[in-house]
Amino acid sequence: MTSSGYRSHARIPAGFGILIFTAALVLPQVRARAASTFGSSTPSARIQALGSTFAWTIPDMLTDITLNPARAWDAESLTFNYGLRNPNASALPFPVASYNSEPDFFNMDISRTNEIRIFGARALGWKWAMEAEWKLHHDDGCNQSEINPFSRSSGGDIRVEMRENCDIDDDNYARFDIASARRLGDRTVLGLRAGGTYRYDSRKMRDRTVSDVYEYDSDTGGYVPDYGRSRDRMRDSAEKLFAGYLEAGMTWKESGELVVRGGYAKGTFLTNDYDLLIDTRYDNYTGEINDYNYCLIEPREERDGESWLLSVSAKKRYQGGLIIAATGRHERGSFESDWGENFTQYSWGTHSALQIEDRFRIIGEGERSRSEAVFSIGKTYALEQRIDLTPGAHVLYRRKKFNEEGQAYISSLINENGGMSSLRSDFPVMFERTLSRTRLTLPIAIEFRAASFFHIYSGFGVNFTWTRDSEKNSLLLDQGGLDDQYFPDEMETDGNAFDSSYRATLGFSLRYREKLFFDMYTKSSIFPGDITYYYYAFDLRYVF
Repeated sequence: MTSSGYRSHARIPAGFGILIFTAALVLPQVRARAASTFGSSTPSARIQALGSTFAWTIPDMLTDITLNPARAWDAESLTFNYGLRNPNASALPFPVASYNSEPDFFNMDISRTNEIRIFGARALGWKWAMEAEWKLHHDDGCNQSEINPFSRSSGGDIRVEMRENCDIDDDNYARFDIASARRLGDRTVLGLRAGGTYRYDSRKMRDRTVSDVYEYDSDTGGYVPDYGRSRDRMRDSAEKLFAGYLEAGMTWKESGELVVRGGYAKGTFLTNDYDLLIDTRYDNYTGEINDYNYCLIEPREERDGESWLLSVSAKKRYQGGLIIAATGRHERGSFESDWGENFTQYSWGTHSALQIEDRFRIIGEGERSRSEAVFSIGKTYALEQRIDLTPGAHVLYRRKKFNEEGQAYISSLINENGGMSSLRSDFPVMFERTLSRTRLTLPIAIEFRAASFFHIYSGFGVNFTWTRDSEKNSLLLDQGGLDDQYFPDEMETDGNAFDSSYRATLGFSLRYREKLFFDMYTKSSIFPGDITYYYYAFDLRYVF
């Protein structure tokens, strides 16, 4: 096997009340959908085309070095690889509670990254491999659009509308790691790796709309204000995540591998929203304000947390080409939260005057854990010297859990028709969620060497998934407040779901004299009656 050709050697032939009530109903419906805080290594375009579940069970130099630093020793020549990637999503090390009072994990997706890998270099008795991956994106601009800036009705009334929208977006990602390997004796290789990732995603937005209507007065031949509406919306949000990791790997007797990884991650999340709506109506005769309504909503959230990782992976190759691989990993972390919403409304005019001022805030702390076990098996059969067929099985068990406890602070002031009522209350809140998922995948991979310079890769997988969802929420308000409404101190729900799906992958490779390689991958997830989610990745590699 060469460092670039990846020929398989494991083959054998062949309002306030509404606010609290909404929170009590919505919180039990919390969704836990987090990816790993540390993300996952993305396999090469070739392995993705054959099916990503075959990482480590189909020999592939790019993927094997990523999974085990000791495999850097196997590189026979200095190799340079440029890749276009779609990395797996990472998640902030805590659930995020959006302004509608629904806690949720925040996935930090990333796509279309650039990657450079260099391996096969030798120095100081070690062989070295380096990987760098990045995405830099910045976009800002303002657009002032005139939506029917001047229009006239059949009665002569004039409408003037203006809108201004400004956005500043930053979407940045960077990853770098370095691995080295050397022999310990005749049949054992030790590998070490250190690296880290940094993710920063932010958006600043402002959207302002103004609409005014002027009524034509036939008696005077002039115009008087009739109706006006303005809306001003702003958002300032930012997510940051740093993850660092250390890794040690070994290969021995050319048939076994062991990898141990430890990691630390820290993330922060901050968002401020501002939504102001003002409606104004005027008296058609005097031009004085007749009705006025002012409504301001200000959700805010700030969180920060950290997470620790420990994972162990092992692989065994048996005589006859059978490969078995297993991985166990556990993440655990803690976080602090501060989130809530301010609601203000004033109105007066022909209807009764109204003043509402609600303040809803939760300060808390929580813990998050994520455990995962993966078992893979595969065996490659050679058919007629041109086709490799690899059937296998892949079992994934994942369990995610988070809990958060804190104190909610509520204050409400309502003034209507001269009467005033106010309410201030503190009460404990608790969210707890456990989500476990077991997935069995039965994949088949096919590599067809149509010519020495052209290979075709394809994979097909059937997925069977069983999901169990258990959650417990507490939202307690003392009796006697808010018209003696009482919310139960504990609400529990359990659910089970079984699903099946299909996936097809396709790719190809162009190669020139075992020196220059181009591997291309496309993907589509196929569900009964639907084909969706296309994307691609590629590797351009040169062997010196």
